[in-house]
Amino acid sequence: MDQAFFISRYLAFPEGGSPQALFRDTCNALGIWPVYYHARRSFLSSPSLNGLESDLHKSKSIVAYFGDPASISNPGDDHALTVAQEAYQLGVPVLVCASQLYPTSVFTTHGIVPVPSPVDGAAEFKRLLTEHLQLLISRPQ
Repeated sequence: MDQAFFISRYLAFPEGGSPQALFRDTCNALGIWPVYYHARRSFLSSPSLNGLESDLHKSKSIVAYFGDPASISNPGDDHALTVAQEAYQLGVPVLVCASQLYPTSVFTTHGIVPVPSPVDGAAEFKRLLTEHLQLLISRPQ
């Protein structure tokens, strides 16, 4: 079974609902094993960081979601940015989604190109996620 990796620091969409739960449910519906991490700052020194690296390298796709920056003090201090950069370097298909409130300058500062188009809530995120994951399962092994 293919594995997809999701990382986000944001626990809810502005209108409610969890990006992690939407990722899990979409993966399950498509027959993909979902792996997800919460990208809080304290995670950087966590013993589970080795597990994150292992899961990242085993995954066929990486998805990162960046939500409302008002919920954290420094949007640029987000481990999900590091994970997205590493995924691009590994050549793994990456889907980066950001709320309309997230400052795009953070992505250019961290070398994430192309800068993601703003996502207008859970429904649009689900549409983009489903399209991205369907491409994953339709690729030859």
